Amino acid sequence: MQRIPLERSTSQEEEKARRAKLAQERRAKIMAQMSALQKAFIKENSELLASMETDGYILNLYCILIAF
Repeated sequence: MQRIPLERSTSQEEEKARRAKLAQERRAKIMAQMSALQKAFIKENSELLASMETDGYILNLYCILIAF
């Protein structure tokens, strides 16, 4: 069995944690952009969406979109 020096193992763990943090930040940024786009779409198309609320489907979709 090969032993990995403690310094190398710690360095690898730090790199993994750094990459995970960067990935999380990228996901958060993308989610914020998507949320802003959805809200803008709803605002710009509010009349159309309101006219389609016959069976509650659009209202439910609207609630799902603004939850993000």
